[in-house]
Amino acid sequence: MSDIEMFHVGESSEGEELYNLRYVKGGRSLPTPSMTKAEALAKINGEPEQEKSYKDMTKKELELFMREHSIELDRRKSKDDLLSQVDEFFED
Repeated sequence: MSDIEMFHVGESSEGEELYNLRYVKGGRSLPTPSMTKAEALAKINGEPEQEKSYKDMTKKELELFMREHSIELDRRKSKDDLLSQVDEFFED
């Protein structure tokens, strides 16, 4: 059994359940960002992190990702519109 367990912390703006991690002994939470169930289970099981496709990112993640490329996205737009902008950027 792992020394770490996951607990539900809410839902993303897309309705996906989000989790955080904590030590089983002592019940202290780990300083981790909220993550999907699959991501939390992968961390608990010690699986290597897979590179996340930008198409699977939330609008907030897309915004932060594109800032690394000096592109500012408007999260008031739909996710499809944001993905179109990102696609255009990487096509050039």
